[in-house]
Amino acid sequence: MKSLQMNDRQKPTIIWGHYLVFRLKVKHVRGWLAIAIAFSIILALITNPAARADEIQDYAQQCDAAIGASATVRDFNCDDGTEVPGQGSVFANDARCDEPNRLNKECDPGSRFQVLTRTEDAYVVAHCRKQGHREGEYQDIAVIQYSRKNGATCFYQGFGKLPARVKAPSKGQSAWPWMSLSGVANIGCGGCHDNGPLIRSPYLNQVKGQNALPGSDDPSFNSNQPYAFVGRNFASWKAFKVEIAGNECNNCHRLGVNNIPVHTFPCSPNNHCGTALDFAERATSADERSEEDQRDAHNSPLIYPS
Repeated sequence: MKSLQMNDRQKPTIIWGHYLVFRLKVKHVRGWLAIAIAFSIILALITNPAARADEIQDYAQQCDAAIGASATVRDFNCDDGTEVPGQGSVFANDARCDEPNRLNKECDPGSRFQVLTRTEDAYVVAHCRKQGHREGEYQDIAVIQYSRKNGATCFYQGFGKLPARVKAPSKGQSAWPWMSLSGVANIGCGGCHDNGPLIRSPYLNQVKGQNALPGSDDPSFNSNQPYAFVGRNFASWKAFKVEIAGNECNNCHRLGVNNIPVHTFPCSPNNHCGTALDFAERATSADERSEEDQRDAHNSPLIYPS
């Protein structure tokens, strides 16, 4: 509000910029002035980006509503996670190690995994991929938030030179460089995670203690658990359980197929990955026929897709 002026008839005039807004009798000034001030505050909130929730904050709110506020993603420190064993000491294309990262087909020393929430109702996990960065920094930080009750699942992603201390998504992209939802959708997380939110492989299944991968010691994990995606950016994602009559392998391993293109990792056919089309095929191929062959980062060890 620019000014409160008195005209020659002693009727207060409220001016906004160069425009006359109100001309009132004195007895009405107080009430209308209060309304004008309130309007000014509301307008400031609307026009100030810092005062509005960004898309990550909105998404976090949707996720908490679907999964449960007790399982909200809070601030965390990647350095507090358990370092993934068997990664050797060198991050390089030709590096060799005992248990390479299955997704990226690489040895990644210094990467850490942690379970942020583990309850009867929900899981929240964080995977911090080091990829050669110095202490206190990571290249790729991924969080999965999952309801064990209704299957609602949310994916959060950060990529680049990232600080180990991660701010909650509910604090928004101004607090921490969370990737946009369109960026996360373009990665196509569900294109690999198509049999459930958490894929067990020797890479993460070897983590023990308080940060052990949920389901790592449960043969029935990812058998019939519900699974769904939260948010309009992921509304087109669909994943299906593979069922083949007489195939006993599926009694222990739930394989999935999906309609979600994956643009960040090479897989086939037509950029469709997943546990049935990609992981299971690689796990049972002749290239991984012996334990010795599995030591090369480009032929990482057998996957347990369930």
